[in-house]
Amino acid sequence: TGGGAVVRRVKLAENNSPEPRDRIYTNYNYFNNVPGGFGDVNRYVFGFVKTFRDGGMSIEVRFPFASTLASDLIAEQAGSKSTQFGNATVIWKTLLMESDHSLVSGGCGVAIPTGEDTRLYRLDGRKILQINNEAVHLLPYVAMLLIPQESVFLQGFLQFDVDANGIARNELFDVVG
Repeated sequence: TGGGAVVRRVKLAENNSPEPRDRIYTNYNYFNNVPGGFGDVNRYVFGFVKTFRDGGMSIEVRFPFASTLASDLIAEQAGSKSTQFGNATVIWKTLLMESDHSLVSGGCGVAIPTGEDTRLYRLDGRKILQINNEAVHLLPYVAMLLIPQESVFLQGFLQFDVDANGIARNELFDVVG
């Protein structure tokens, strides 16, 4: 499937820190020869984080794109490629505990269905299947940062992914005849 499904949700721990901080960033991943007809996939994420409440909280917004399968596919042909916008994610973070050598934070992300729907057509133009990108995902998490020495640190994230509105509504079309 294309659109929001191919440009997968980004894990909150990717390119992140348990500590709220102001920043603008980009992330790039290259996936070679992805199975299932996807071929090579180039994924980009552009994002920013803004802190508030004296640096104790932050809001982050992520915008994923990928050069991958197109959203409109023809069943009898190899999948065409295009650049697809994925599902945007908004992430809230707050400090829960902080000491000289450690901190614990937590929050929740929301993945919003901003990517395209996926459609599968027959060669004659008849639509076979449409997968509607309507899923909203809640991403609660807790994160920790330990700094036992000045030059050593350890960080970890525990994230859950809750589909807030169930399985996407898909439409199967009659293509007999």
